[in-house]
Amino acid sequence: MKCVLHIGTAKTATTLLQKWLYSNRDGLAQKGIYLPETIGKPNNRSLAGAFQTRFDIWAKRRNIETIEQLQKYSELIRENFSEEIRNVSDEYDICLISSEQLHSRLTDDKPVARLSDFLKTIFDHVTVICYFRPQFDLAISVYSMKLKAREDLSLSQTLANITPEIRRYNHLAAANRWSSVFGVENCKFRLYDRDVFYGRDIRKDLLKCIAPDLDDDGLDMTVKQANVSLKGLEAAAYLAINRSLPWREEFGDENFKLNKQAKKRLSQIPSLMQGGLLLENGDHISESFESTNKVLLEKYFSGADVFVPKQDPKVKALVFTRHEVKSIIGDIIAALSPLLHSTARLDAVAAAEVRDVTVAIASDAVASSAKLDDEAPVITQQEVEALIGDIIATLSPLFRNSKTIDTTAAEILREVTGVIKVDSALSLRNALSLVLLAQMLSPNDDIITETRAAIEMQLKMDAAN
Repeated sequence: MKCVLHIGTAKTATTLLQKWLYSNRDGLAQKGIYLPETIGKPNNRSLAGAFQTRFDIWAKRRNIETIEQLQKYSELIRENFSEEIRNVSDEYDICLISSEQLHSRLTDDKPVARLSDFLKTIFDHVTVICYFRPQFDLAISVYSMKLKAREDLSLSQTLANITPEIRRYNHLAAANRWSSVFGVENCKFRLYDRDVFYGRDIRKDLLKCIAPDLDDDGLDMTVKQANVSLKGLEAAAYLAINRSLPWREEFGDENFKLNKQAKKRLSQIPSLMQGGLLLENGDHISESFESTNKVLLEKYFSGADVFVPKQDPKVKALVFTRHEVKSIIGDIIAALSPLLHSTARLDAVAAAEVRDVTVAIASDAVASSAKLDDEAPVITQQEVEALIGDIIATLSPLFRNSKTIDTTAAEILREVTGVIKVDSALSLRNALSLVLLAQMLSPNDDIITETRAAIEMQLKMDAAN
């Protein structure tokens, strides 16, 4: 029985491929392809775990805290997998193993060599398949993935630290490592590029890498793409959530749960699915990998000169009308309001008024400074992203089991109310909605109490007249 080892790399549609493979397990079995059971599925992650030497989330979830525990668990994985293969080796031609952690966790020659030695004991032959993606595209995709977890740095901050010294991004080092252990003749390195995929489909391309005569006849091709990267406004919202509700042990399980709940709600807002991830200058990434990529292409791709980013490092920022921004902010408030502490929830009318006031202030300030026509699309994507961050930063503290927001946020609400009071373009009833919110969040603030009394008095006088 032969073995095909698909090692990623990460962010090259590995989740899609793994989900698709296991959804077609029976169909692939009819073609002589076996998908294993005992090393995790659809990502065969445990095989990488059986040879890694560092402690990560995979080890933590299994309560592995010492080298001895890791070695014992790893031995159990190898024993179970060996037995599984012995039981099916006469029925199938190929065992297909897929896990991007084989690439990301086995980053030295020694663990890769130990993996090779192990596989040789249960298989007649091993072929390694690996897809390489341009580093800039990879970095954008990785950043999006990290935002879905706990990333709280901006895109610019994150990309500034990416260099060839980081093993995840050094494709030449990875190709050298795996080919030196398994033999270059047993490694099939592919560019992650739809234009060069067989049939312009990575699933069909993988099948051809496994065996030239293997096709997708009889297989379900309807499995959808997984782990889609975030759009620009989505990314801004996720970043704000991560900064307001840090997902780290010192903040406890409550933050983790609220962080995930908030993102789930934000992911269902169509108006946030707009724009690219903005970056002032991403060219430095391609430039820093230019020399290593040149060697990679010459050594493993016959000198092909097609390893260029598919994404433009200089994404053009969108612009939005006031009405569009108003709708976006309203959608965010509506989506997140069910997560507010019961005593801090806004009714629909109050939420709409807070939204209207916030957008009016923001758009008026922009229009005034830019001297743009009222009907023009006056708010840029950068400004909308900043506004999204401010809204979420103000709401997020209310998700905790507390009736009050932090002092800084309360002061912001109070100042905004003061602006509305003296702005004839906005109503006092708008101001009252905001000051009631501020008082709910900070009930002992004397200035807020005085402001509320003054506004209510003025409203009574206006009604009398």
